[in-house]
Amino acid sequence: MRVIDFGEASCRRIRDYLDSYLSGELLVETNLEVQRHLQSCPACCQEFREAAEIRRSLRDAARREQTPAGLQARIHAGIRRDRKSRRRLLVGMSIAASVLVAISVGWIATIRISGHAPHELMAQEMYISSLPEFVGAVTFLGFADHLHCGVYWKILQHDIHDAEILDELGTELAPLAGIFREELPDDYEIRLAHRCKYRGRTYIHFVARREDDKLVSLVLTERVDGESFRVTDGLLPVSEVLGAEIFGSSIVGYHLAGFEAGRYVGFVVSDLSGDGNLALAQAIVPEVRAFMSGVEG
Repeated sequence: MRVIDFGEASCRRIRDYLDSYLSGELLVETNLEVQRHLQSCPACCQEFREAAEIRRSLRDAARREQTPAGLQARIHAGIRRDRKSRRRLLVGMSIAASVLVAISVGWIATIRISGHAPHELMAQEMYISSLPEFVGAVTFLGFADHLHCGVYWKILQHDIHDAEILDELGTELAPLAGIFREELPDDYEIRLAHRCKYRGRTYIHFVARREDDKLVSLVLTERVDGESFRVTDGLLPVSEVLGAEIFGSSIVGYHLAGFEAGRYVGFVVSDLSGDGNLALAQAIVPEVRAFMSGVEG
């Protein structure tokens, strides 16, 4: 990972941008400047995370607020009283209200599915799009799906049950959950297990979470055109366990341990320390690799 000393003046400028960045109000060029800085500056990245968390808390609090009792009835009564004298105005208001409702429905649907407003999703996607500047093409796949499904999109608040995993993955791939769960530290629970499509790739993805919101992903995707960590990304293994080479990479806040399993590339990605993530991968990878060698696809 490339680390750049930006200096305090640059940090101050980027921090001044954070609120507008989270609101999707910056120009494309400025967005890219913010993303590059966050990628290489841990202090500003932490400030960004705290600002995003405050926004999420405020949004969640606003969602819990109830509309005052009788407000809708009072509004309709007022409209009826003025209908005859303000018919034209009401026609225009009705059109505007319809447009507003349509927009609101779209926003609400996006928030309910992902837990984020559309402008936040756009900023998140722009951040993911900036990662190939810092990591190789194969490594990018693991970081991108971990961020998209595990970090940015709302995952279940409870441990996912075996029946749900079987329904999501089918009989061939569901046993992977047992391998992943067996090697996880005791304080982690699997919260997500699914097949997903993201940026033209199909993934098998498990996410485990701890009470303090630390996340670990196990991500697998089929190799395309001979993709490999050595050739495509120019990486050398950082570890080898039972014949399985493990390749390492990091971005600000996240560590990745990659491996190859026949027709698949796999990733263990987390916000643990680099050593902690590697140790977890060393426990998981041999079993996953052996299992995937028998999967037809």
